[in-house]
Amino acid sequence: MLRLLPALLGLVPLAAGAVWLATTLRERQAIRALPRPQIRLPNIILLVMDTQRADHLSMYGYSRPTSPNLDRIAAGS
Repeated sequence: MLRLLPALLGLVPLAAGAVWLATTLRERQAIRALPRPQIRLPNIILLVMDTQRADHLSMYGYSRPTSPNLDRIAAGS
């Protein structure tokens, strides 16, 4: 049992890497199979934040800069 332990411990990261690689390759293949979006369709972002208070977002008037990336997106829309 003790002689097999290093080999087993070496197989765990190898198996995890193989699972990650297979998942990544399947995801890339699925993305490539998607149809190209039409140019005239609007870009829509649906952002769901169930624990964020609106009165603590700087884009809604909060005095501290709490959401600079959301502020940038809101300014450009």
